[in-house]
Amino acid sequence: MNQVGKKQPFGIPGAEQWTMTSRFGRDYRIMMWKPDTEVPEGGFPVIYMLDANACFGAMTEAVRMHSRGPHRLETTVVVGIGYEGE
Repeated sequence: MNQVGKKQPFGIPGAEQWTMTSRFGRDYRIMMWKPDTEVPEGGFPVIYMLDANACFGAMTEAVRMHSRGPHRLETTVVVGIGYEGE
């Protein structure tokens, strides 16, 4: 059971992240969210975003919500580029 006030990590279903090192030795946090649907014949469109540490969750949720309902937008993959650290 979680204690009140204790930090707990959370996840975004369908998202993953990893670290990549540039040829200049800088580490970047790469975050990717992929919809839980069948891949279309031509593949998914992709949104690439910077400053992902701050807004990857918001962008992912916006894309997820707008791909449902009567005014459905095309289901899209979200790729965020951020920095290591909190």
